[in-house]
Amino acid sequence: MSTRDTQVKRVYAWQNVIRHEFSEISEAVIPHLIKAACEYSEIQVPRLRYNVNMSSMAHYRPGEHKITLPGSAGSWSHRTDTVLHEVAHAVHRCRPDREEHETHGPEFMYIYLDLLDQFTDHEFFALVKDARIHCIEVADKLTTN
Repeated sequence: MSTRDTQVKRVYAWQNVIRHEFSEISEAVIPHLIKAACEYSEIQVPRLRYNVNMSSMAHYRPGEHKITLPGSAGSWSHRTDTVLHEVAHAVHRCRPDREEHETHGPEFMYIYLDLLDQFTDHEFFALVKDARIHCIEVADKLTTN
């Protein structure tokens, strides 16, 4: 199992660069986006929790199959890219080969960029090209076991 997450800083830095390209969405829309992305990815929809006491990190907890977002409307966490980032973690952790890959590794990035392609007006190959310009590895395809 890989315990290192070698490109996490580059992924977050890149997301900060492109964040302005994604729209803010309301708390009413977020569960629908998560459901649609999970149905597209053929995984069970994770529980969603808003934490009003949380100010920084959105996160996915695989043991609970739960996405937690900061509860303040208007925050960066209520943007399409952030919500799909957390869904990508859920999809990635539901894969049979999940233990072989880094949390923000090339396979995760493939899943994340595929979700951005499907649920925003961004095109997969343009996202891959831009991520790679920022030294982020993206898998060429996902393998199946």
